[in-house]
Amino acid sequence: MQTTNQESSFREVSITIQLNEDDNRLLTAAAARSGRSKKMEAMLRLSHHLKIFVDIAAEGKRISNERSTFYVRQVPAHLGAVAMAKANLYNPNVLTMVGFTLMALALMFMPSTHAEAVDLFTKGRTNIKDTFGLSSTVVWILYIIEGLGAVFTYTKTKNLAVFGGIAAVMVFVNVLFGIIP
Repeated sequence: MQTTNQESSFREVSITIQLNEDDNRLLTAAAARSGRSKKMEAMLRLSHHLKIFVDIAAEGKRISNERSTFYVRQVPAHLGAVAMAKANLYNPNVLTMVGFTLMALALMFMPSTHAEAVDLFTKGRTNIKDTFGLSSTVVWILYIIEGLGAVFTYTKTKNLAVFGGIAAVMVFVNVLFGIIP
């Protein structure tokens, strides 16, 4: 790490770090894996974050490990927003949204293709029309069932409006079966 003798242009910053249980456990595990003390591991991680700030501002830095003091130059006021945007770029939620956006763009640029399907029911179309068409057996059976239903509901309710409702249902069935090709 480079040090300079221009300490007059630096200002001393005192940093207090409070860790919750999870961060403390992770820091202890990282220190054990690397063979360093927990204090040194915390300083190295903090120096990495300070390096991001210093690299963005194109300023120098000096870290004194003996006194646990960080010397950084005065940073510009816009540094916080730039550093926050740079840090948020690697947020998993942001990366997920970027991935979904790129996937949606890729789907939009994908060319649409036409379906080249063969109609397998062309030979059976006459059978379908004879069975379910406008003057088919099924329609006549439905008319008979509707007529019997009208007589049954009239005898139960003694209401002449039931016949109007049944007539509307018969017209609907007639139109529905007329649509079948």
